[in-house]
Amino acid sequence: MALNRGLNPIFHGRKEELKQFEFFLNHVEKDHSRTSFLIQGAPGAGKTSLAEKCYELAQKKGWRLVRVDVPTLLDLKEFRKRLGREPLWKIWQKRKITLPLQVDKIGLKAEWNFDYHTIVKTLNAVHKPTIIGFDEAQMLGHQDITSQEKLILRNVLDQLHNQRGTPKSPIIFLMNGLGRTQDILEEYDISRFSSESVIHLTQIDRVSERNILYDWIVQKANISPDESNLNHWISEISQHTHQWPVHITAYGLQVEKHIQEHGTKLNNEGLSVVLDKGFESRQQYYRRRTRRLSIQECETIVSFLLLNNHPKEFTQEDLTQHLKQHLGTKQGEQVFNTALHYGVIHQQNNKKHAVSVPSMQTWLIENFTPKHLMK
Repeated sequence: MALNRGLNPIFHGRKEELKQFEFFLNHVEKDHSRTSFLIQGAPGAGKTSLAEKCYELAQKKGWRLVRVDVPTLLDLKEFRKRLGREPLWKIWQKRKITLPLQVDKIGLKAEWNFDYHTIVKTLNAVHKPTIIGFDEAQMLGHQDITSQEKLILRNVLDQLHNQRGTPKSPIIFLMNGLGRTQDILEEYDISRFSSESVIHLTQIDRVSERNILYDWIVQKANISPDESNLNHWISEISQHTHQWPVHITAYGLQVEKHIQEHGTKLNNEGLSVVLDKGFESRQQYYRRRTRRLSIQECETIVSFLLLNNHPKEFTQEDLTQHLKQHLGTKQGEQVFNTALHYGVIHQQNNKKHAVSVPSMQTWLIENFTPKHLMK
């Protein structure tokens, strides 16, 4: 398996989550229905890797995988093409203008009606059990999506989530995204998720963490399982990965690279190099997450964390009030939304918020503590 964005090439754990999806898959297949499944969580928690395992499980059962993104959902022609349906010119019109034009206080305006007919016909005619995969589903809430595009997306999402008509084959719309994805879907009137159709991801368990590191060193770096320092390397590295898949991948890549360049002996000198370079990879990851925030904005977030004794979680209202107080109402709201959208903070299952990766809070404090709060 190639190492793509957000994809861990070595997979361990998530057994309960995979059982949950398999139960859901069998239920949808039995009922011959069409509905949605959502994987959401903090950045780097392994959402994409889990989604790929779900796709793999479904494909082994004979399901077909079709990948989509926001542009695909907005382009009915492309969407139909990926689903294997006939060209649009062979079917009824995609949309129509309602006449006469309505008049409001501003002036004349045309109201667009995006007809369900084509979408329903497209989905009902799919002839094979199909998984429609949608990565980074929180992009449905991107600020650049216009009101007209939201109308189109609302119709398409409604048809994917709420079965209309009589499908020839079952369809699962499998989405994965950040912790606020479910709230974004509610803005599109997609709110009825059963407990079996939503997975909330955090870090993996310690046993799975060690198993991933073991496989990376033994299988990918070709180190003998009888190597005397193998367990020592795993134990030392695991103290820095914090059971977080994105960090495990970063350190695993450094192990593989180091052994390829310097040979297969696991000594203390090599471990020190791997830990240093893995640490730098973590720094780069945090910098990417915060790159759209100014130094002042990062310092304001850190001042909130320090004044509240390094909270593991906090409410949106508390952080937003602090940001508004120090940056102004408009900028404060903008900073919160930017931090949320780009994964500096994330919304948890209990609706409270947290810094996205536990070790990231330490990094923020080390790099952006305001001078007046330094001890």
